Amino acid sequence: MKATGRKTERARAAVFYLAALALPAALALASGDRGHRGDMACFRDWYLASRGDLPAMYRTPRRDVNYPVLGALQAVAPGRALEALDHRVPELPRFIALHKLFLAPWNSLLIALLAALGTALGTPRPRARAIALWALPWAWVGGLYFGQIDVVPAALQLAAAVCAARYLAAAPRGHRAVPWLAAALVCLQASLLAKQLALFAAPSLLALALAGTVRGWRAGHRGLAVGSALAVPASFCLLRAPDAWLRLPHGWHAHLAYVYLAAGPPHAAMMGNAPGLWSYLGWAPEASSLDPIALEVTPRSLGLALFLGVAVTASLASAVLARRRLRAGDVRGLVALALVHGGLVTLAAATLLAGAHERYLYPAWALLLPGLSAELPRRERAAWVVAGVYGLFVLSTVAWDAFALVFPLRSTQLVATLVLGLLGAVTVDLVRASLRPTRPPGTEPLSSAGTP
Repeated sequence: MKATGRKTERARAAVFYLAALALPAALALASGDRGHRGDMACFRDWYLASRGDLPAMYRTPRRDVNYPVLGALQAVAPGRALEALDHRVPELPRFIALHKLFLAPWNSLLIALLAALGTALGTPRPRARAIALWALPWAWVGGLYFGQIDVVPAALQLAAAVCAARYLAAAPRGHRAVPWLAAALVCLQASLLAKQLALFAAPSLLALALAGTVRGWRAGHRGLAVGSALAVPASFCLLRAPDAWLRLPHGWHAHLAYVYLAAGPPHAAMMGNAPGLWSYLGWAPEASSLDPIALEVTPRSLGLALFLGVAVTASLASAVLARRRLRAGDVRGLVALALVHGGLVTLAAATLLAGAHERYLYPAWALLLPGLSAELPRRERAAWVVAGVYGLFVLSTVAWDAFALVFPLRSTQLVATLVLGLLGAVTVDLVRASLRPTRPPGTEPLSSAGTP
């Protein structure tokens, strides 16, 4: 019986990994050169600028390369691969087709990591749920079909979460936990080198790693815990490692500083079709976010204030809940809470800050949806629906002629109402859960927030 059970499990795992590999590849082949051709044409411009001197790609006069180094390399890799094969510059349709094939493995990795995270969180049928999560339009439309590289930092942050969960569980056993901490920190710093949006969820994952050092300290491994705690800030040195290879514009010595402060469009655009708070104003997307709404209050200043308010509120509530779970040794609760907090802060940035694009919500769903399934199941269905509607909205922006049936979902204000409603509901649930008294010997689950 045991042997039969193991064979069945291996067969199921084989089917899952085959589906995880086949589905993104099939979508990449079927979608061809469709998607956001403007963004992918920009990536081709970056490739053309990097042909002569790859380390000097940030000096290009064609279009500013405004992604961190790993994201920029991912964007230019298809063109360089095609040129190496047939020794000529690829036209845009061929570049786009190969660009999507280069994104397919990252989508496969995302599916596998969603399953691994589901297993770590104890959610039922984690493999089936991982396939279902990727099948929602937010995942395949916002990334592979659209043609953007947001899947790269999202997958790296999920990998960091999986490794941090393993580290958290193994911390009381001493040195066996160190490789998991190292892997978590490398994946986290790599996500910051892939795209700027990873910055918003990084503190949540760093806090998860520090929680493991606390568990190691309490288990008596104090020297190891101190070394692990010092490794967390020391890991930020990895962000400067590519600067020794890159040749930056004159006066710049750190490419991340250049990307954040100098690269990209010089104007403060109002919004890039994002279903967020500023869609209600009815201003043109190219309007300036520095124009006052009333009493010298601008969308940029008000959006920053609202974002900080949500982020600080959610962080304080999460800190209270994390303290309870750490005392109780609730590893799964800590991991789920970090995912919910990281996804929530990213979602707040994408909907409250001015100048956001529609794809900025993508990394928020990758963290928020698996976290909610473990800690706040009564919000999970609503989150799946909202993420699906968001994906159809993004689809309507890049494939309107082929998907005219989603006309009601093309309303930016409608999608913004759903997303902001979910943002507010999850934030309130975090606060209410943190204010409820603890029930010894364990902690009160977040899913009970707001119930009698």
